Amino acid sequence: MVDAAERAGAVENDPRALTVHAYAAPIECGSVVTKWLVSAPSSAETNAELARGYGSAAVVIGSFELRSQGCLGNLARLLVIQSWDATCLGEWPAALSMADEAERLAAETSEPVWAAGAQAITSRGSEA
Repeated sequence: MVDAAERAGAVENDPRALTVHAYAAPIECGSVVTKWLVSAPSSAETNAELARGYGSAAVVIGSFELRSQGCLGNLARLLVIQSWDATCLGEWPAALSMADEAERLAAETSEPVWAAGAQAITSRGSEA
């Protein structure tokens, strides 16, 4: 898959190629994906397609430097996903902690979908 993406042409800063590298070979391509994430264009924060591609790649390779890079919208998304994972594993304290932080960040960055996802987890946690 990675070879095919590279043969297709210019891959750097292409969110489709970035996600192919991240999903197909997260360990082998992790350093390359991290480099691309760090040098992401500023439009990746305001363009939904770019944000989805870069955010997905960051989640897959476990890039948790999003806060220091100022990518708070992507961080809210990552925290909701991690919170859901913890919920599925029955790790309620971790799930609730991450969901609380995700909800705050999502509100701060005007990301209502991720705020709703976080709220769903915290409301489920209150029933446990």
